[in-house]
Order: sequence, then structure tokens, then C-alpha cells
Amino acid sequence: QALASESWESDGCPHCHGCAQLYYRTPSLEERWRRPSRYLLFIDDMPKGSEWRIHDIFPSDMGSDGSRIVVTTSVHSVAASYSSGNHLFTMRSLDKTTSENLLWKNILEASPAIRNGSETILQKCDGLPLALNGVSDYLSSKGVRGSLLTESCCEEVGKHLGKFMTGNERAFGKMRRALIRCYDCLPNYDVKSCLAYTCIFPTRHQINVMQLARKLFAEGLVQENIAVHDCLSTLIDMSMLEPTPLRSSLSNTTKRCELHNVMREFAIQKALSRHLVTFVTRDELLHEGGRIRRLSVHHSSKAGCEALAKQKQFSLSSLRSFTTFNSELFDFKSSNLLRVLDLEGCKGLDDGVVKDIFNLVFLRFICLRNTDITRIPKRVRKLLHLETLDVRETQVNTLPLEVIMLPELGSLFGMFELQLPTDTAGMQKLVKFLKDDSKLHAFGGLVITKAQLQGSSMAEKQAFAIIIKEAKSLRKVKFWYKASAVFQRKKVWVKSLFDAAASASQPQDDAAAPRSQDSEATDSVLAASLTSSIGKRTVELRSLSIDFGVLENEFLGSIEVLVSLKSIKLRQTSGTLPDPAKLRVMRSLIKLHLVSTGLTSEQLEVLQHLECLELFRIKEDRPGFWWKYCNTWNAWNF
Repeated sequence: QALASESWESDGCPHCHGCAQLYYRTPSLEERWRRPSRYLLFIDDMPKGSEWRIHDIFPSDMGSDGSRIVVTTSVHSVAASYSSGNHLFTMRSLDKTTSENLLWKNILEASPAIRNGSETILQKCDGLPLALNGVSDYLSSKGVRGSLLTESCCEEVGKHLGKFMTGNERAFGKMRRALIRCYDCLPNYDVKSCLAYTCIFPTRHQINVMQLARKLFAEGLVQENIAVHDCLSTLIDMSMLEPTPLRSSLSNTTKRCELHNVMREFAIQKALSRHLVTFVTRDELLHEGGRIRRLSVHHSSKAGCEALAKQKQFSLSSLRSFTTFNSELFDFKSSNLLRVLDLEGCKGLDDGVVKDIFNLVFLRFICLRNTDITRIPKRVRKLLHLETLDVRETQVNTLPLEVIMLPELGSLFGMFELQLPTDTAGMQKLVKFLKDDSKLHAFGGLVITKAQLQGSSMAEKQAFAIIIKEAKSLRKVKFWYKASAVFQRKKVWVKSLFDAAASASQPQDDAAAPRSQDSEATDSVLAASLTSSIGKRTVELRSLSIDFGVLENEFLGSIEVLVSLKSIKLRQTSGTLPDPAKLRVMRSLIKLHLVSTGLTSEQLEVLQHLECLELFRIKEDRPGFWWKYCNTWNAWNF
């Protein structure tokens, strides 16, 4: 208290921004800190952009005598800049029992029925003390104590918690001020729009950051692709979005994130007030009036949505974006202006629905992941504005050439063979398009079959390499090798796992079985085509992922040609790793994933010479492998 009083009197301002100049105006305070004493100093809620130069005030050996400085902040970058080493502690939410005790602290008795009605409150507050205190104070301030409190009262608060937090209720004043302050601290309108848009996802939904960025760009909420990533990075840095899993020292890249339930309730109110998003949750419409431009449907039935469609206010003629989660598909073919269509997990995509989808000529983003779609029609060529197409985890086995020829397509995801032109003129047209006009930068992925590699013509053998070699904008690519047709890929994959397990049980010094000439030729064509195509690119690749399946290969010995790549993931490859001198040249490589390579720890030791490597992951499917071969990990020196 004495130190605080001295600080305020010296500076004349008890607020954090005024005290930022404290260290330059109070030499007496600095002298006091330098006295031979132990200190425990707390600095609460350090803001972003502050100029507190804490380390300049305290002795450099302050920690040696047991003294500690504890800084709390909601900004990750501030925490990192003030931390010492890895001394970062992320505060957790309260568990369910503690949350219940805090919620009912002002209630004399809570019957089982009342507690049952409070489940929605506990779920939405999600262990946040400030929100739980607000609800508790609100219920007590209404005079509904003890037996007067009913189950319907709790259900009403839980259902409309967002309105209570952003309304004029005095009990939620602290919560409201905290949320508004966080929102007002966001640097610009684009970041605020991104936050409001994230509420389209259900409660505690793990959001794919890259997919969210593609949707935001396709929506037109942010005008530049780079700006989208900057906005999301800002939201994660300021704890508006929570990275999942929590940040670790293994990687600084956030692939998935979540929106805290309280923040989601706040974002929903902001989205509704700006007429940004309309919601249908459990067949109930949440809409503030005006035209419906973005629609998010959660846990709703087709009958419920069709009943809403009969309402005059529920017109989809102006719809720009449609996203659905755990809901039945309903008719949207009248939405001719649709730009974003996310039907992940939907069933019932028959030929009629697929035809309707690919007739929406303004579409920029299509996600049909984990749906029952079986083919992409050639009418896809009409979608001249399409930027993202995701058909992963579907039965789409063949990719029409018309998809690759789309002028705005930047991201393509699935697992399919590519239908290449059979004539010379068609191949020349494809090569010219890839060189001059293609915007494809992420392609995951293309299936390479044994029949292709053993084709009669060289063009057929190296057809897959055309994508790598000629696509000027390509930065990320993924390949699978399959010995048989794509529609049998599951059987081939299971067989390869059993083969790997069987080979692991054999003595390692046994003589290898002789390889056929066809296998050697296939291995040679694939490895040579990959290394040659990557080496001849005028614009460097950044990420390469290859699953060799059952194909014997020596690709590991050729990875030194991949000097420009930042990320390499190889599955079921073999061979000898390059010598240390060649690995030291690979200074761009920061991520390396090796799966089912069969390399022992002694063979892997050479990877220590990848001087810039930040993340290394290795996985083996063979039983007993690590127990037998990985007994020298402690000798590694990354």
C-alpha cells in the first residue's frame, strides 16, 4: 500500500496509462526497489501497446533472491514480451462444481428443478466468474430467492443471456463493460466484422482457421487475403478467439480455434444489431429485421425450416451466404446471388441438389466435406468466380479437368484422380493455363495410380507432375500413391497397414525380397518425376505431402533437392537420409513429418543438422518399433 501511495502521489494519476511514465519520474521509488529486500509485485491487466519498461527498473538478479513480478494480461503478445523464458500460465475456466457454487451463492435453496433449468446458464457462462456473478446478482435482485425462483426464470436467462449482457440490466454492468472494452480495443472495422462473423459456428465448435479465412475473403468482409489472416491473428492474440489446443512451444501456428460461449453470445448480439447474420436454431428464427443476407442453421429439421420459409420475413432471394451444422438440407435454389455455401456433414445431396449447387454461378466458396456427393458435374465450368472447393471425405473419386481450368480457383481439397486431356492440343491448353492464368495455390490432393505410372506414353506417366511443374501459383500440394483404382483405396490402405505390421515382426537383418522390374520402373518414374518437377519450378513450393502407400521407393535420399520447402510430410517412404552437408543447406525447412518410414533412431540422428527445423514429428505403425530401435533419443541435440 505504501508503494502504491508513493507511486500515485509522484505521478498524480492512479490509472495505468498515466503511471506508464512512473519509472522516469520517481527516482525514490526506483531506489526503494533496489534495496536488498524480497518483493512480490502484481501488475494487473497490462494493455497492448503499453511502454512499461519493467526490466530497466529492477536488478538483473532480482529472481535469485526469490522476488517475483506477476503480470496479468489478456493479450498473448504482451504476455510473451514480459515473460521470463516459458513462465506463462494460462488461466482456466472454473469447473462445473465451482461454477454451480458461485451461481447459487445468493440463493438460499435451489430445488432439483431449478438446478435443471440452470444447465443452459452454466453452459453459456462456461466457467467465467464475471458472467456467473452477473447472473447470480440478477436473479437475486429480482426478488426471486429460494422457493420463489422457478425453473422457467432460469431457462429465460439462459436462453437470452446475450441480450441480458448487452442490455441495461445493472447486474450485468461489469460483464457488459468488460466486453465492450475488449470490443472497442479492436484496431479497425475489419477485425470487428471478423469477430461478429465467427458467431455463425455452434457453441464450442472447433473452427478451422484457414477455412474461416477463406470464407471471410469469399464473403467480402475483408478485401485482401493477407488482411484476413491479420484480422484472425489479432483476435487470437487478444484472446477473443481461443487456439485449440492451447499454444505450446512446438509450433506457433494456430490451426484451430474456438469462440468462448460468453464471447459468442456477445458476438451474436453484435451480428444481429448490424444485420450481419440471421440464425435458425432448433427450428427457431433469430432475426432483427431487414433482408436475410447470411444464414446460419443449427440443429434444425427440414420441416421446421420449410415452415419458416412460408413466413413473409423469411425470404432467401437476397441470400449471400448459407452455412449449416447438424441440420437437414432444405431448398435454397432460389438464392441465385449465393456466394458462400457450406454444407459440411449434410446428407441427401442427390443429383438434383448437386445440379442446383453448380447452377449458382456467383459461388466463391463451396464446402461439401463429409457429404454423400459422388461426383462433380462438368457444369462446374460455369462457376467462374469459385475460389475454394472442398470435397474431402466424400465419394468423389474423379476430378473433371474443368475444375482445374477455373480462372479464380485457389484452394482445392479432396482425394481424386485428375481427368487429363488425351490429345496434344488439350494438353498444351492445360499447360498454358497453368503457366499464365492459374491461381491454384493449395492442392490437396491428387491420387497417382500404378496404371498411370506404367502408361504407354511418357505424357501419361508424368501427367501428375504437370501440376507441380507448371502451376505458377502453387505453394502447397499433397499426393497419394495407390496401387489400384481409387474406389478401392480403403482396402489398399488396410492391406498396407497389415503388411507393415507383418514386416515389423520379421528380423531386420533378413534379406529383402527381390523386387519386380515393374516395381523398380514405377519407383523410378515417380521419384524422378517429383524431384525433376520441383527442381524446374520458377516459383518455389512451400509445402509438400506425399503418401507413397505400398510403393517401394528411395525418395528420402532425394529430399535435399527440396531446399525451398518450409514443410515436408512423407508417409511410407524409405531410403537413406542425405549426409549432413546436404541437410545443412535446407535452411528453409521448419516442419518435418515422417510417418511409417522404418528409420531407427540412429538413422534419424542425421536430422540434427537441419539447423532451422522448428517442428519434427515422427510416427510408426509397426508394433514394438520404438521399444526396439529408439533407445538413443537422449543423444539428440537439436
